Amino acid sequence: MPKNIFVFNINKTLLWAEEHPRTINQVPTQSTWPFYECDNIHIINQEKIAKIMQAILANGGQIVFLQERAKTTKNNTREEKEKEQTEKAEFLRLCTDKYGISLQPNNIYFHHGSDGKIARLLSISENQQIPRENVILIDNNKSHTKSARNAGFQTVDVDTNWNHNPDYGSDSTHGRQYIQNLETIVNKQTLFLKAKESLQRVHTSATKKSLLKESETLQDLCFVAAVRQKSGFFHQTNQTTTAIKLAAFLNQPENHLLKLQLCPQGEKVRVRDIRHYTLYGHQEDYKRSNSTYFLNMQDSKNENFFSHKNNDNPKEPMLLFKEPTLLFNNHAGYYLSYHELDAATEASTILN
Repeated sequence: MPKNIFVFNINKTLLWAEEHPRTINQVPTQSTWPFYECDNIHIINQEKIAKIMQAILANGGQIVFLQERAKTTKNNTREEKEKEQTEKAEFLRLCTDKYGISLQPNNIYFHHGSDGKIARLLSISENQQIPRENVILIDNNKSHTKSARNAGFQTVDVDTNWNHNPDYGSDSTHGRQYIQNLETIVNKQTLFLKAKESLQRVHTSATKKSLLKESETLQDLCFVAAVRQKSGFFHQTNQTTTAIKLAAFLNQPENHLLKLQLCPQGEKVRVRDIRHYTLYGHQEDYKRSNSTYFLNMQDSKNENFFSHKNNDNPKEPMLLFKEPTLLFNNHAGYYLSYHELDAATEASTILN
């Protein structure tokens, strides 16, 4: 999967600076950060957030922090910049002490208001060339998360029981729901990396192993696993060893969360389901065949697409993935390879 960037809002999402936190999530842990200019700072859900942050970094993800501050004036820009560097250094020490993670000053961004927050998210996405859906804002201000979603970013709404402001909400679970949402995102990535590692142990070609290792999404992984590299009398099966191994991995109880991406109802994953997910993703109207042996019409078309005998490059079958040849009608399920597409274009054929 592409790298996820988790953008944590600091104020009232990670830290609470008021002397009496009232009904805020039950977390008495206190610390200090000069930005708040007070010693009575409450760290919200410290232990759980620490585990999540550590898992994010272990999975190859990135963590960024956002903190709102007043706009600087022309007369004290230098002084403000020095203060900003001090505040960043102090917060990084807090991260090391309370979350057990080591980050750099460029992991902290200051912004001015809601528009400034969205502008920061946009710059993070553009500067690192990461799709917006892989930039995840974790924030307790519902108006800010709504704006982020409208801009194409993924969000996790945090409830911290600050119920006098409707933008923040009241959470009787003391953070259980948003913590679970965060854990789900992180755990999916963990399982995806384990799936890639598992397939590396399968006896297959070096090219296929390399592509499995390079796969960034579960769909990519399914695609590579489904491509047949041989055919003929000694290779009559229509399933690949890697696809069988992937199905077995997904069907293990501990990998249930990843399996739901292919089979949202929790059914057993079959190789035909891997092929279909590769080509279409999950479809609400996908008519899953009940037979354990016979394929329905759509399953047969999917199987033919990945077959070796229908591959345009039988000597280098994995080019099917390296140079995607897929153009299909979502309703008819008909696949066109490049030479078919060129022929259709030359004949001015209308592609439905």
